[in-house]
Amino acid sequence: MIRRIVYKEKEFCFNGRRGNGLKRFVLEVVAQYVSKHPEITFNELKNVFPDALQNNREHKKESKPRLGVFAKITAVRDEKRYFIESEVVLKDCTIVVCTEWGQLTKTGHENLLSFVKYAQDRLKLDLEITYDDD
Repeated sequence: MIRRIVYKEKEFCFNGRRGNGLKRFVLEVVAQYVSKHPEITFNELKNVFPDALQNNREHKKESKPRLGVFAKITAVRDEKRYFIESEVVLKDCTIVVCTEWGQLTKTGHENLLSFVKYAQDRLKLDLEITYDDD
């Protein structure tokens, strides 16, 4: 079964559910993975979704740390950069997923496209991206 992700005016459809904002796609993938692996720990999930997926380019300022795909809710210092209202409960802690993914366009967005490719290749999710020309 192919799960279709349709991007139109910052909306997506994943697993038949329509959502607001492209960034929520990452939240949906992480939350679905955790629901299928309810005994997963923070460190195990970090191995599945490494921090480098969130920003695979070097930051221009060395002092700016990479946020990662998710963080422990107790470690979040800048709440506007995470989906605080959408906590994901793991076996050993509660996490929140990063909102910093940028925009996806026809020419692509490196972070989000690399996440999609990773989800397809490594996690074996059947995902399809289509663009609406309207």
